[in-house]
Amino acid sequence: MTMFDAPGHSLDPEKRRQGQPSDDEEVRPITIGNNVWIGVGAVICPGATIGDNSVIAMGATVMANVPPNTLAGGNPARSIKSLA
Repeated sequence: MTMFDAPGHSLDPEKRRQGQPSDDEEVRPITIGNNVWIGVGAVICPGATIGDNSVIAMGATVMANVPPNTLAGGNPARSIKSLA
């Protein structure tokens, strides 16, 4: 699993050319609820929230919020089924 809360480089071309890191406003925290299972090779992108009791499938790319009690998978990840 890989998680990152920023693009890793500035989105501004001049700052990127200079090797400067992401600007503070480009950093967005990730929130992972309780009892969440994240499969091998999944990627969790900046700003994503994964709700309680959810399962993220192997190799999924989570770019948006995953509601609680949801099985999500794919690239980008989408809801596959409710677990409630």
